[in-house]
Amino acid sequence: MAKAAGTVEKILHEASKLFAAKGYHGTSTRDIAAAVGIRQPSLFYHFPTKHDIAHRLFELDLEETLVLAARSARAGGPALPRLRQIADHELEVIFGSPVDVRGLYLTELLREEEFADWRGKYDNMLAAFAQIIRQGQDGSEILPLDAQVLAQAFDGLLLHAIRLKGRGAAEADSYRPAVLAFLRGISTDPGTWTAELTR
Repeated sequence: MAKAAGTVEKILHEASKLFAAKGYHGTSTRDIAAAVGIRQPSLFYHFPTKHDIAHRLFELDLEETLVLAARSARAGGPALPRLRQIADHELEVIFGSPVDVRGLYLTELLREEEFADWRGKYDNMLAAFAQIIRQGQDGSEILPLDAQVLAQAFDGLLLHAIRLKGRGAAEADSYRPAVLAFLRGISTDPGTWTAELTR
């Protein structure tokens, strides 16, 4: 069982690297099998289709964030610390995971019918971000700007972090101040976040 688990992890790792380098459509199951060092029938034993591999990569990257965003949107209390918690979690996943999800998000893949289910989940995540922001606006904590636009800007910061994948955990540490600067920028009381930025 451990060997099978190791093979699955290697398939996901190698497939994610190939998707990032060659694109999802530019990568064949033959390419993935060769990178892993197995034959295609062995690959199909673990993942019957290339779509199944991409589905599992989306799940690894996005599922916990979806749960966290939905739970944060239902929670009470200040909104900005909740957004920071989500960002910290995402940066940990992006920079700490052995898989490279650039090939999933930095393309039009989510707009394809084949991945409509994940596009729906992604849209739900953006809606949760916007809901948290509106809660912060209702509490006069966040500037009264378009919540959808702010949610997309917040997500854009996280997508840019995905572009930097491969530079290691140190990159995550250097990227966190940018997220904090964004949170300070949308706060009605930017001074509250000054100390956070110098940590």
